Amino acid sequence: MNQYGVELDSKKGYVIVFRCKRCGAIRRNKAANDDNMDLIIKLTARH
Repeated sequence: MNQYGVELDSKKGYVIVFRCKRCGAIRRNKAANDDNMDLIIKLTARH
């Protein structure tokens, strides 16, 4: 998985954007409660 960044959705919260290594599709996945929030915050600073 190649992470591209994070989007903030008003209903879903943080959404991680990545490109699938198998098929190359860009996908979005809602951040879970046990995800590393420090890393998610660092990803938001990339944009």
